Amino acid sequence: MTIKIKYLHLFLFFFALCFISVKVYGFNKEDFLKLMKTNSCQYCDLTKLDLTSKDLTASDISRANLTDVDFAWTELYFSNIEMGCLEKANLHGANLTGANLAGANLSGANLYGANLTDANLENANLKDANIVAAHLFNANLSRADLSNANMSRAILSGANLSRATLIKTNLNKAIIREANLSGAMLHHADLTGVNLSHSKLLRTDLYYTNVSGSIIHGADMTRADLTYANLSNTDLNGSNLEEAILRCTDFSGSNVTNVNFFNADITQAIFSNTTIFTGSILANGKIYYPGANLNKEILIKEKKK
Repeated sequence: MTIKIKYLHLFLFFFALCFISVKVYGFNKEDFLKLMKTNSCQYCDLTKLDLTSKDLTASDISRANLTDVDFAWTELYFSNIEMGCLEKANLHGANLTGANLAGANLSGANLYGANLTDANLENANLKDANIVAAHLFNANLSRADLSNANMSRAILSGANLSRATLIKTNLNKAIIREANLSGAMLHHADLTGVNLSHSKLLRTDLYYTNVSGSIIHGADMTRADLTYANLSNTDLNGSNLEEAILRCTDFSGSNVTNVNFFNADITQAIFSNTTIFTGSILANGKIYYPGANLNKEILIKEKKK
């Protein structure tokens, strides 16, 4: 009896190990072999697979289950990962240049230092993703959801972020030159120290956004909503804020030289003694000149008689 019990215990032990192994290594072995052989595996289950440093250039893994897959330093150059599930996947340092990630689920994914130049991320889910120091030159992030993502020091020059959602997104010290953020929502986002020069922010929603200490030369912010936004110590030289909503916006210590405020709503906006207005077109259409009195008659557009 004692020997039988011992064998039973051994059987149960090995059965448990096999069960745990299946749970930990959840990928389908046949799918993995297919990918390695053909460089293509649509709709495959590759969950938790280790693909570190593999060369998957131009692979087709669209609509595949890539949850928790390790793609660190993997070559995914021009790969098709459209509608793929990459939740919590590790893409640290991966090369995704020109990759198609349209509609992909990358929530909680690690994209630290990844190269996403010219990548298509339209309608992608990037909530809570780590995108620190990633390269997104000319990437398409139109209508993408980047809420709570950490994009500190990311390079987004030339990127399309039109109608993207960036609620509470961390963009501290990001470079976003000549990008398109028209219609994007950036409620409570952190844009401190960013460079938004020559970018388009038409009708962009920047409610309660912190943009202090940033460089925003020549940006088009027509009809943007900057209610309660913090633009203190920001350089807005030559930017267009025509018809923008600037209620309670803080411009303390900012450089608004040659900025166009025409028809802007600056109700209770904060302009300190250190705000530089040289050459600006004020809300009432008048051009500021040194020594002008910045009282309500000048700052607030004149009422029609």
